Amino acid sequence: MLSRVSLPALAVSTQVAGVLAAFLGLTLAPPAQGTMLLMPIGGTTQGQLATIAIDHGAQIVARGRWDGSIVVQGERARLWQPLTRVGVLVLASTSSGCGTGASA
Repeated sequence: MLSRVSLPALAVSTQVAGVLAAFLGLTLAPPAQGTMLLMPIGGTTQGQLATIAIDHGAQIVARGRWDGSIVVQGERARLWQPLTRVGVLVLASTSSGCGTGASA
């Protein structure tokens, strides 16, 4: 016989999952303007990434913690479309996502 999950338990589990997903989304969503982590996932090199970011008004802040990533100061509206087209994730920058502070 299959075990049955009670409807209230399923409802609570679904709500908890929704809250966790929303929290994760808010944590990773880049700000409208400010410091952002640019992480290439589509084969874009760090040099290409820097060029695209600068061409769209961003200032390079530091190298990111992960290979090829950089931290920039800029406007999400100007950066989002050109970067996502070439396979770059635009994320909120946190202290855990920043590198040594060396310029890219």
